[in-house]
Amino acid sequence: MSATAAHPLALVEDELRLVEDYIQSQLQSPVRRLADLGGHVLHSGGKRLRPALTLMAHRAAGGREVERAVAIASAMELVHMATLVHDDVVDGTETRRGSPTAGVAFGNAATVLSGDFMLSRAMRILAEDGDLAIIRCVANVTCQMSEGEVDQVFLRGQWDVPESRYYQVIERKTAAFLSGCARAGGLLAGNYSDALADYGYHLGMAFQMADDLLDYQGAQAETGKALGTDFKDGSATLPLIHWIHHDPEAGRWRSAFGTGQLPSDWDSMVDKMSAAGSLAYVRDCATEHAERAKQALQRLPESDALLALLAAADFVAARNH
Repeated sequence: MSATAAHPLALVEDELRLVEDYIQSQLQSPVRRLADLGGHVLHSGGKRLRPALTLMAHRAAGGREVERAVAIASAMELVHMATLVHDDVVDGTETRRGSPTAGVAFGNAATVLSGDFMLSRAMRILAEDGDLAIIRCVANVTCQMSEGEVDQVFLRGQWDVPESRYYQVIERKTAAFLSGCARAGGLLAGNYSDALADYGYHLGMAFQMADDLLDYQGAQAETGKALGTDFKDGSATLPLIHWIHHDPEAGRWRSAFGTGQLPSDWDSMVDKMSAAGSLAYVRDCATEHAERAKQALQRLPESDALLALLAAADFVAARNH
């Protein structure tokens, strides 16, 4: 069975195992509890989309430097891991993918500092590689991701968020980083970095929209995330934003927004959203960005890696977990 038929990331599964080993080595520390905490985060699961994207982009652009690609892909995942542990502390998240978060298992203070450690390890990997273009790329997108996360915090609790503000947030917190992961792969190979960055941007937009949709119609057993988390936390994402602006009845649920609890008639609320076309609208938006991601790759030569990138765009937009 081909990689794309099985799963779009299967093409780089051997390299991803090397990434896991590389990250494990980078998380070692004479401070034993720090190493334990890093291992807890690393082994809590995850799609490894970001390092896979760097690896696939590197291949698609004709790259052959597997050792360097594994190192840079590991740095990207370490940055992502750091943001996850910081986010979980900020959001007060107790479980992730069915397991206790690091904050619950080790305490918030140690967890925040461990995120800083992960970021420093990522910076060391990049410094040892020494490619200034890649260092600049990762620094820029990490800054944008931080800006997006802070922007989202200050929007929390606001019911009537304009759709344009939602786009600003997800461009910074998700799309920019996936764009950087893909660009880094192209920079490693010395080819197609702009096209790959454009692909990564639209992939990131599709990914975040699909993720926000799962908050309203996903299954916790598959997503590892409880339904309605965004609604309970007061985070207005695209399904809710569209519904508010297209159904006058949406206001009935405003008092429940951001209370930390789901309304007792949650299922009825989601049915209303669906009837208003809001869930379909978000899926259509994600699909549109997936198509634009694929269009960005038109100049790349045919290869298994290109096919995997194309399949990844479709997978991300249609995913149910």
